Amino acid sequence: ATESQLLAMQALVPTLKRRGLRAGLFTCRGELREIQGAATEALTLYDQAVSTATSLNDDEMLASALFSRGFLYSVQ
Repeated sequence: ATESQLLAMQALVPTLKRRGLRAGLFTCRGELREIQGAATEALTLYDQAVSTATSLNDDEMLASALFSRGFLYSVQ
């Protein structure tokens, strides 16, 4: 079910007016990988989210990605 929601979100990315939401896709995928126990992959996805949000100047998405990445660092 989660993967189907991610695919639906990914399909909408080209039509988004708020381009920074692309970072949210990386954050969501990272959270999924984190739950599945793949911390290294999750960190890579969080890094992509941070990079995307930074390059698109979306502070809200950046804050979300930094929170998720920071949380994972704190529990490792």
